[in-house]
Parts: sequence; structure tokens; C-alpha cells
Amino acid sequence: MKRIIALILVLCLLLFNIFAMVACAPEVPEIPNDDDESTGVPDDDEDGDNDGDVPGGSPITIITPDFETDGRVTEKFSEIDYSAVDMEGLYESFESVTTLIETGEADFSEQLQAVLSLEDYYSDFKTMYTLSEIYYYKNLQDTEWSERYNFYSTESPKFNQAIEKLYIAAAKSPYAEQFEEEYFGEGLAEKYANGGRYTDEVVELMTSEAGIKNEYYAIGEDTVKITFNGKTDTYENIMRELLSLYESGKLSQGVYDYYRDDCYIKFIKQRKAVQTDIYVRLVNTRKDIAVALGYDSYLDIAYEDMGYDYTPEEYLKFVGEVVNSIIPVYDALVYEINSASLKLTALNRVKLINTMYEVLYGIDERFANIYGYMLGNELYDVSEYNDNRFGGSFTTYITGNSSPYLFVTTEGTVIDYSTLAHEFGHFVDGYVNYGGTSSLELAEVCSQGLEFLALSRLDEKLGQTTYNALKNNMILSALETVIYQSMYALFEHYVYQLDCAVVDAEMLDDLAKRAVSETLGNSTSITIYPSKIDCSALLITHLVIAPMYVQSYSTSIIPALEIFLDEEKEIGSGLGEYLTIIYRTDNYSFSEALQLAGLTSPFDKGALSGIADGIFYNMIGRHYITDSPDNSNAA
Repeated sequence: MKRIIALILVLCLLLFNIFAMVACAPEVPEIPNDDDESTGVPDDDEDGDNDGDVPGGSPITIITPDFETDGRVTEKFSEIDYSAVDMEGLYESFESVTTLIETGEADFSEQLQAVLSLEDYYSDFKTMYTLSEIYYYKNLQDTEWSERYNFYSTESPKFNQAIEKLYIAAAKSPYAEQFEEEYFGEGLAEKYANGGRYTDEVVELMTSEAGIKNEYYAIGEDTVKITFNGKTDTYENIMRELLSLYESGKLSQGVYDYYRDDCYIKFIKQRKAVQTDIYVRLVNTRKDIAVALGYDSYLDIAYEDMGYDYTPEEYLKFVGEVVNSIIPVYDALVYEINSASLKLTALNRVKLINTMYEVLYGIDERFANIYGYMLGNELYDVSEYNDNRFGGSFTTYITGNSSPYLFVTTEGTVIDYSTLAHEFGHFVDGYVNYGGTSSLELAEVCSQGLEFLALSRLDEKLGQTTYNALKNNMILSALETVIYQSMYALFEHYVYQLDCAVVDAEMLDDLAKRAVSETLGNSTSITIYPSKIDCSALLITHLVIAPMYVQSYSTSIIPALEIFLDEEKEIGSGLGEYLTIIYRTDNYSFSEALQLAGLTSPFDKGALSGIADGIFYNMIGRHYITDSPDNSNAA
């Protein structure tokens, strides 16, 4: 069992908040499907029974397979009790131990035991923070869990400050080398001997940042105000009054419809204005954080915290390669693939959950066992979207339970196989490595790689037509991930490199237009409307709550696609590469882990063009790049 506090050195202090909240599938536009004529519940496995939830008239239930534990102590999720953390006692205890180390009034053994005594406080804070996040995302209208989540998120900077002071004291201690060997791990003195980042000024700024992000979560029909007929109120209240007038016969159907549409347009416009205002305030706060920490820009902080082992300049070159190599192949595939082959059949959640076990068993029995562990301990929420539920999918880690937790919002089609496999890739990674990672991109290779390993096994579970539709959608979505996440990341690079004291909405609107034009401007299949592009058009959730996260999707999916192509070429080849990433034995950087697994770095010369050609060859049966070797996927 890995010691708890020592994990912070691996992640960096800020990464806990990021991984807990946003280890989720990337947000990309859906492929338009205006010809979709499907109704009801189609036969999703082409066996002729339209089985849905009741094959043969008999209800089916989620099957919980047997599993073996590895000795970790895990409770069922429903049995994990929430208990408010005694923050005053926590801070007093951390301060007391820090002082003990600073004064040197005890020998090393006593100091180490004092540090160990803090683990329960550390575990309780992280666990209750994660529980509040999960329950809040299950029902965003639950005020009790909302308040708890807001509390822990805004308290987190001060909590991290207390931990960092302990690290600094240990790094400056005469026992620094022993602290490294016995508890904190290698790198303690190097990282903390000269102090840390959590000054009172920085903590105040980060607390403000967390509060602004919580405002973003609260945006909804019940909070956004509009003006209608001279009255300003929330959209929800105004619509309630209009509906009452209509139901009482005081408004005709036509007038009600006109008013309803008018109010909705005003709501959308005002919601975008509120979102933009929040983002502007966040950008300026983050600029202030960079100044307070002595960095040239917030970009440098983000690169350090995310574990990126390359420079912003190298990433911008990568974006240029996306434009030159990925977009032309995407355009060609959109032209080649019949739109009818993109129609996705329906899939209910029970069949989704049960079938995924069989797929995972076919990949690696260890994964199937971990899946059984997840089901048996209720460490998942796989449900359809509703108005109160968080619309995305993510995986987090419950420290006090030594377990990941999977949260998937389903669409009700076979694409849910992809989403569940993606999040379960995070789950396996979190399970095997106890929630620790040194790089966002490695975490995303784990998730995106499993998506495509699952795809390679789904052809036997689905009929050929359904499988082809799923594969076509997943491949196009993968290329869209590279394209759109690169676009979002380019926008963020421009935003956080602005050389001005204060950023305003007009500046961000201009940068949004620039980023879209430079990435999508030459595409023949993606239509852009310059007049409709502004900051709000690009404000996906990740940009607001986890700056510079999205670029990890664009880089990590390249080795994930290579795993897929290798697996398609020779069964077990891609899986072997993937297992090397999952079962890593050290805190490798992104490039180090890829090299160890025998995978190509997305920054290598020709890497993107090779992957693009390999995908085109796999899908169409011929090379896109004319000089590609005929006996290779060029991957």
C-alpha cells in the first residue's frame, strides 16, 4: 500500500483538483446526421429480437461477476459515510508537526511518526472532497452537496498550503535525506529546499479562482436573468409565469410560442455573456497568480503542473502538423464514408454494462477482474443524462477507499461502449497505480487506448452493420479530438500569453477567431461562420475549470491510434504496448513511457502523417500518402 501524503510529490499539489474533476472524455462536436430515421429501440446486435431491457420478455439485470481483491481495503460506495472534516483540527495538527520538524526538538523517528499521524487528516479531506463532487454531479440541484463541494473546492488552496509547509520543513531538515528514503520519495530536497508556491497571496488568489469556477457550475435556467416585457428575472421564473398565463387561457398558443422562443434566445445570449464574464475573470486571476509566483506567464505554470515534457513552441508546431496532416485525411474520410454508415443503433445501460465485462475479459483477464471489483463495490454511476445530472463523464479517485470511481453519462446508443471503455481505462489506471500519475497525457493514453482495444473486440458482439457504424464514428471522433482539442489549446496558448495588465472579452473574441481560422480555415468538410465565432463559442468546460488540459487529448490520442492500428495488424501487439503504459514501474514522463512501450511520440517528425495514412488505409483500403510503403500501415 503506497503511503498517502507521499503521493503529492508525484502529482504536484495542484493536480489533485484537476484529476478529481476532469479526467473525462473530450468534448467534440457531434457529426451531423440529418437523415436519421431511427425510432424506438432498433435491434442493436442484429439478432432479430430488439432485445433492449427485456429480451424474450424477461427483464435482465446487471451481472456482478466474481472478483479477487489484491488486499486493499475497499468499501462499497453506498457504505462510505460522509463526515465533515475538522478543518481547524487539521490545520492545527499540520502546523504542530511542521513546527516540530523546523525546531528539531525530536529525533528522526519521532518526526516521522508525527508525519504519519497526519495521514488520516489528509485522507479525510481528499475523500470527503471527492464524495461531495460525486454526489453533487449526480444531482446539481442538491443544495446540500453543492455547498459541501463548494466548501472543499475553495478550501483546497489553504489545505495545499499546509501540506507544502510540511514539505518545505522536511526538505530543509537535517533529516531531509532520511525523509526522502523513508517517506516522501526522491526529489523532496530538490523541489522544496528553496521554498514553495503557496504564499498567503497565492492562496487568496487560488481561493478566488475556485469560487469563480463554482459560479460557472451554477449557471442555469434558475440563475441566468433576462428582461422580458420590462421585467428582469431568472429565465426559469419568467417561463413559469408565461406557462401559467397560457394554461389559464390568457395567452393563445401562437403568442405563447412566440414569447417562449424569444425568451429562450435571450436566455442563450445572456448565458453566453455570463460564461464569458466568468472566463475573463478567471483569466485575469490566473495572470495574477503567475505574477505572484514569479512566472513569465500562466502558461508556464500549467505546463509544469500538467507534467508536459515539451515546450509551448513544440506544441504549436504539433498544431501545425495537425493542420497539414490530420485535417486533410479527416476531410477525405468524411467524403469517403457514406453518411448512412454513421447511424448508431440504440443500446440500454444494462446491456452496455454486461457486455463490457465480456469485452474486457477478451482483452485481459486482469481488466475483467478489476471491472468485477468496480461493479461489486458499486464504484460506478452509468446513467442517462437528465436536467439535474452533470452532462459529462469522468473518473475520480476516492483516497480513503483506495479506489477509483467511474461516472458515465450515456447517450443510449452503441457509442456508449466507447465512452464506458474510455472511463474504464482511467479506472484501471487509477486502480493499478493507486490514483497516481506523473503526466496527464499518460492518463489519457490509458483511457483512449482502451477505447480502441475494446473496439477491436466488439466486432464479435455486434452485427457487422452496427460494428461498422460504431467504428466509423469512433475513428472520425478520434480525428475530431485531435483537431478540435488542438484548436481549443491553441486558443488557450494565445490567451495566457497575452502581454497586457488586464484581459477583456473583446481581446478573447479576437483570439477565438484567430484560433479557429488558423486550425479549421482550410478544411473542406468543416464549415465555420466567422461572424458567429467569439470567446463564448469556444468555452467548453475544460477551458474554464482546468486550463491547458485539453491539449493532453490531442497528443495522447496519437499513440492510442497507433495502439489500435498495431492491434488491427497483429492481435496482441497493441495490447502489449498498452499494458506497458498501464503497468508502468516508475514515474515516467510522457515521452519516456512511449519510448518504453515502443510507441511513436506525436512530436516525432512524420508521426502525424504516418498515423493519418495508417487510419486512412485501415478504413478505406488504400494509402492516402502516395509514397507510403505498400506493405505497411505507415503507422
